[in-house]
Amino acid sequence: MDFKNNFSKITKSLSESASNVVQKSNELIAVSALNGEINDEEKKKDIIYIAIGKVVYNSFINKAELSEEIKQKCEAVLEHNEQIKIIMEKIINVKRIKKCPNCGTDMNISIKFCPDCGVMQKLIEDDNII
Repeated sequence: MDFKNNFSKITKSLSESASNVVQKSNELIAVSALNGEINDEEKKKDIIYIAIGKVVYNSFINKAELSEEIKQKCEAVLEHNEQIKIIMEKIINVKRIKKCPNCGTDMNISIKFCPDCGVMQKLIEDDNII
């Protein structure tokens, strides 16, 4: 009987470990996909920056006032920055981390006090603030 109990414990431990590996793998895949989205947004911003530069330079050469086109392109950059913020929040949710509101340190969502500045944290369990 003792052998069966030990074997059962080992089997359970292996099963839990495998489950953790699967969870971490899924987390890495999700974070990689979200990082890919951030890279796409950054590339879109770079294209807009180039277009802004051309318009500004041509305005400068022609001694003209800066146009509405420049304002629109700058607004488009701001929109991409907002998308990046949203995607970064998704990464934080996938990793199950939070940022200290006082110092910005990343930490596990279950930590009660910031390890860097010591500020008490709101506890988050299963997407509910406690």
